[in-house]
Amino acid sequence: MIAETSVKAPLNIRQAGAFGADMLAASGSPSPWLDCQLLLAKSMGATRERLMAHPFDNITESQWLYFQSCLTRREQGEPIAYILGEREFYGLSFRVDSRVLVPRPETETLVDRALELAGQEAAVLEIGTGSGCVAVAMAIARPGWEITATDISEHALEVARENAKIHGVDDRISFLHADMYPEGKGRFDLLVSNPPYVSGVETVEASVHKYEPHMALYSEDNGLAITAKIISLAPSRLTDGGAMALETGLGMSARVAAACQETGFFMSTIATKDIYGVDRVVSALGPEWTK
Repeated sequence: MIAETSVKAPLNIRQAGAFGADMLAASGSPSPWLDCQLLLAKSMGATRERLMAHPFDNITESQWLYFQSCLTRREQGEPIAYILGEREFYGLSFRVDSRVLVPRPETETLVDRALELAGQEAAVLEIGTGSGCVAVAMAIARPGWEITATDISEHALEVARENAKIHGVDDRISFLHADMYPEGKGRFDLLVSNPPYVSGVETVEASVHKYEPHMALYSEDNGLAITAKIISLAPSRLTDGGAMALETGLGMSARVAAACQETGFFMSTIATKDIYGVDRVVSALGPEWTK
């Protein structure tokens, strides 16, 4: 918790920023200045650029109290995205909270690969949509795609539908409550998923385990259980000319590729690296895939 302090409002932006950055640095934040700027901007209803351009403007008492409450939450390890209520992904702003995982930059590789695998018109399924960031990014980039997005969590679907509406694509994405594959939707040209693939608590940061939804993080069998189930059912839900793109964890791509080959359906697999140089996405191509 933030200790009692004699610092009182009114004080200016520079003073508040220095106080907040020192507080977060003492708590072990890896980016205290950036976090502080973001939280102060939210507290004042302004942009970071506005704050930097006017460092000697005073903040009000209500803004100061709200800023302190945000600092407390961040000091305790809550993800900055949950405090801000939003996160950028694929150049778009998405609303996020504790109902969904925080979108991560490495998952943008999944969107990139999906866009490469299918043409301008395709029937696409995303399994485990979470915040809807992948489905929405795909819908914006490919207006001709018919997208179905499923999630086992009704709470996550609420967030996804809100994000789709914000970005004006809610009429082009069918969000369905389902454990992986939806019933009665036929076959798809492309299957996309960022499934839970963390094998245990020891492999994630303490704050991630504490605040982010475990259902979307963890999977049994060394992180492969849910991915393996998606793969085993894929041949019955993909067209022969279809493809699949799956996000994977560090060191998992070879095992995921092997599971795809073992189905006897996919003719080849390709691993794609993310911005950190990790094999992040495994793509598998159907027997008649020609794109």
